[in-house]
Order: sequence, then C-alpha cells, then structure tokens
Amino acid sequence: MEHFTVKHTDKPILGLPEDLLKALNLQEGDRVVVAVEYVARQPDPAAVDAFLALSGVFAGDAAFDEAMRYLDRQP
Repeated sequence: MEHFTVKHTDKPILGLPEDLLKALNLQEGDRVVVAVEYVARQPDPAAVDAFLALSGVFAGDAAFDEAMRYLDRQP
C-alpha cells in the first residue's frame, strides 16, 4: 500500500513517486483528472468492537497482533 503526504499549494500539481508513475503508465507533464473519495480518519466504533471480540479466536496470529498494535497507535 502506498502512503502519501498531503501538502497545500495553490498550483494544480499532483506529485507522484516514480514507480507509481510507471505503474500508471504516466509520464512527467501528463495531465490527469483526479477524483478524491472520502477517507475515514477514525475507524467505526462498532467495527472496532467486532474486531476486538475476535482476539480470542486469533490469539497468536501475527497479522492480528500487528493490527492490534496499529489500533494502539491511533490517537
């Protein structure tokens, strides 16, 4: 998964890493139309509760443990 840093500018510029440009078959200077979808900043409380209820089922599962550590880092 790619992670991007959002910065403010008054110029109509979208900067992308070179490997993503190649993956999207884009070149420097190409013009694109961008659609931004809503991204939830906080997980849904009901979904978090359902996830936490699985802790006994996934005891010792590395991916589940990593997800738990991720939740611990959230503000």
